[in-house]
Amino acid sequence: MRIEDFEYKPSESGRTSAETIEHIYGLSKFIRNSVLSNNKDTNVSEFNFKDKRKQTLLNFKMVSDVLRSAEKSFKLEDTEVPFWNIINGPISDALWHCGTKWFYYDERLGIHLILK
Repeated sequence: MRIEDFEYKPSESGRTSAETIEHIYGLSKFIRNSVLSNNKDTNVSEFNFKDKRKQTLLNFKMVSDVLRSAEKSFKLEDTEVPFWNIINGPISDALWHCGTKWFYYDERLGIHLILK
């Protein structure tokens, strides 16, 4: 993506592409830190796009591997927030944002646009 693509904001109330990418990274970090008792993502430094994308995908992969290889069941009733909300809520949020970056309503032009 070009710099102007990261800075583009389709509407006054919307997020820029960079803000959306940061949000999706935050969702992956939330899932990882909620599910994994060790090996939390405690990073507070700024990533460039390539590293943020890599870390986001790594967070999802780590959680997926742990859940698939678990030898005993998770005590779902012991979580403060329902377990499936921890997983499904952030994932559906991230998927919704992915769609908004490809198809959105531009308030300035008054039309729907598709990004290529």
